[in-house]
Amino acid sequence: MNKIKEALNMLVKNKYRTAIVAVGVGLNLLLLSLLVQSGRNLSSFLDNLNKNVRVIAYVPDSIKQPEIDSLLEKVKSLKGVKNCVYLPKEKALEEVINEPEIQSYLDSVKENPLPNTVRIEVSKGCDKPAFLKELAETVKNLPGVSEISYKQQETERLLAIIYSTKSLALVIFGTAAIALLFGSWALIRGFAGQQKQENHKDSIKSKQEIGGIIAVEFVLIGLVSGVFAAAALVVIEKLAGPALDTLWSGSWLYAGILLPLLTVGVGGVVGYIGSLFGPTKSS
Repeated sequence: MNKIKEALNMLVKNKYRTAIVAVGVGLNLLLLSLLVQSGRNLSSFLDNLNKNVRVIAYVPDSIKQPEIDSLLEKVKSLKGVKNCVYLPKEKALEEVINEPEIQSYLDSVKENPLPNTVRIEVSKGCDKPAFLKELAETVKNLPGVSEISYKQQETERLLAIIYSTKSLALVIFGTAAIALLFGSWALIRGFAGQQKQENHKDSIKSKQEIGGIIAVEFVLIGLVSGVFAAAALVVIEKLAGPALDTLWSGSWLYAGILLPLLTVGVGGVVGYIGSLFGPTKSS
């Protein structure tokens, strides 16, 4: 308890330097939390994009409900199929009725041009082009299926974009995260070094006691910086949230309470790690 009190006294004594370092580290932690938030939403966006990779089976108008039920059961039993849904032509028309091209066509022919379909969604990990091609061939041979829609080249191109984007984002975000954490640690370490030289050089305490006090200063600075970053994250997302949600078509993942708490925790951990490898160990 005495160490915490002495550490607080030292931080207050050098309040301007403390504030500058806390803000500097806080900005690093804020950028880190924004990076995490961007990564979460990019991953979610790519996963949603991946759901567009599916096989569509066309069924004739003459098909009866028992045949539809039998077809759905057979499709669901196939390896790698997560779900399948029968979409009658009337329902399909409702989805696109407001599109100008459809409106124009309906005005001229007065007939629903859309087919009845079975939309097949594959399980995660089963979205490889070779597997999708094999699945499409299997579904095509099922009773009640008149045609199959599987655009191989477009699907392969879309999957390649998704996988390469995820890999590139992982490298960029990982490198940036390491740089931000290192920058935070360096700021705290430099601050503690100055504290040791200016405030403890004439102290009659042992090196071990001085080291303990400065270690507490490390952690306190980290926690204060984490609180600053967490508060800034909440404010930024509150202000920019509606625009981001619109940009993400209503599917923006908000930080909630967990990410701000983690940001504060990371600040404390950075401070603690700094106390292990900072100037307290070298002299």
